[in-house]
Amino acid sequence: MENMNKQHKEEVDIYKKDIETRKVNENKLCEEVEKMRLLCDETAMIERETDARCQHKITEMGALMEKHKNEYDKMVEEKDAELKVYKMKQQKQFSSERALENELSCLKKELSSLKEQLKAEMEEKENLVKEHSGTMIAESEKKHKDCTGPFNASLFNF
Repeated sequence: MENMNKQHKEEVDIYKKDIETRKVNENKLCEEVEKMRLLCDETAMIERETDARCQHKITEMGALMEKHKNEYDKMVEEKDAELKVYKMKQQKQFSSERALENELSCLKKELSSLKEQLKAEMEEKENLVKEHSGTMIAESEKKHKDCTGPFNASLFNF
């Protein structure tokens, strides 16, 4: 019986020691769990702060993008207005160019007509001069014949 008691006591001691070891392990695990909870809470808080900062940055970026979009839209409107003015000026210049080309064409036709008229008048004048010269030469020869009669011809015979 003593042997049984001793054996029983040894078993109880082993169980007590096992229970004690398990309690120590349980306490360590509880501490670890508590650390994990604190870490999880801290992580959640950091995540919320980060989300808030990100939302703030997103809002700032959205406002900045809207500002740039408005500036870009304004610039596009200005450039469109400049382009419209440029196209109007270009159309006006094109119209002026066409009008000047038409006027030049008319002036060239008029000049050509005047050249033809001048040429015709010069030819007519030359013809008149030739006729007049021909008449003058004929009269001169007639006078010259009259001056070179039989009497005058003997003067030139040596």
